[in-house]
Amino acid sequence: MSIDLRKDFPAEEVERLIGHRYKDRSLLITAFTRSSYSNEHKGSNSNEKMEFLGDSVLGLIVSEYLYGEKNTEGELTEAKKRFVSKKPLSYVCEKKGFYKYLIMGKGDQKTFSLSNKNVLEDLVEAIICSLYLDGGYDCAKKFVFDNVLNDGSISEVFFDHVTELKEYCEKIKIGSPEYKFIDVSKPNKPAFKTLVYINGEFICEAVMSGGENVSKQQASEYALTILKRKEN
Repeated sequence: MSIDLRKDFPAEEVERLIGHRYKDRSLLITAFTRSSYSNEHKGSNSNEKMEFLGDSVLGLIVSEYLYGEKNTEGELTEAKKRFVSKKPLSYVCEKKGFYKYLIMGKGDQKTFSLSNKNVLEDLVEAIICSLYLDGGYDCAKKFVFDNVLNDGSISEVFFDHVTELKEYCEKIKIGSPEYKFIDVSKPNKPAFKTLVYINGEFICEAVMSGGENVSKQQASEYALTILKRKEN
């Protein structure tokens, strides 16, 4: 039996979770529909094409977010990976519980597991696409900012360069890193400059949009690179 959008899919509940009321709820339900379901129920759209467009929209939003940072192209590319790769996106999906509303075929239901990060990543990309198509670029941008870019826990969970730097300093016995934060926020765009010192000596700095932790993680990554280069 096919999903009846008006009766079976908890559209309002999912809209609250996403933070957007859809003008076209068919976009919402398509974003959550796996190809396994559409294959079993002819005439149903799947989210495969949405994943493709959503990935591009996400990439543009993150690139725009990072564009004003005073970093090299290579550093910006590495920073971009922090937000558009499988781990952070699947983390967002699991944290928000989006996966609970997936519409899957019978076989897919039996084998589905949270360990399948590709499915979780694809769903977030499809949601971003649905927001872009329903509410425009700014609508998708708000979702990405709220759930990905300004969530400091993503850097903390997957890219803990702060701990890595501390442990490296202990390993080579040069003292513990110290940080100084400078608020360089602009209207509607929080940003911090983080300076890294070891034994009172300035090592490097990083300016990143988002919270203190995002900037601290980036500065720690730069410091690690500098220290390892010196050691070699």
